[in-house]
Amino acid sequence: MKWTKGFNNNLSNVNNLNYKSQLFDARFLNELDRSQWQEIVQTVQNNVTDEVIKAAVHQLPKSIYAIDGDAITKKLISRRNDLLAGAMKYYKHLNAVVKIDGTDEDERFELSGSGDSLRVQVFQKGKSNPFYNRSFSPKETK
Repeated sequence: MKWTKGFNNNLSNVNNLNYKSQLFDARFLNELDRSQWQEIVQTVQNNVTDEVIKAAVHQLPKSIYAIDGDAITKKLISRRNDLLAGAMKYYKHLNAVVKIDGTDEDERFELSGSGDSLRVQVFQKGKSNPFYNRSFSPKETK
């Protein structure tokens, strides 16, 4: 099964690791651009410190901690450190093709170009603020 992975020091094929959630992620994360992904990951990395990880692993039952506590701690710290690279691989995977859904209500889709980017905005009928707003680069999205 390609979506099962061992618990190693690195996030080696993050696309397969998230196989089961890709459709959900593609639908609900498609408004976030590259810089927003990076900012969110950096926030996680800054807040999940070594001390936070050590304290969490110490919550394991003592018998389990005695066997694998140090190894689990090292793996979690390593994965946290590699999180940005793994997340950006997943971002690239999800953003190769982006699906923007409409509803059965009256909506207006506005497309505008600027340089080599395409902005997509989606508005509800009679509303001036878009409920979807994102610029796409052909380097990231087909």
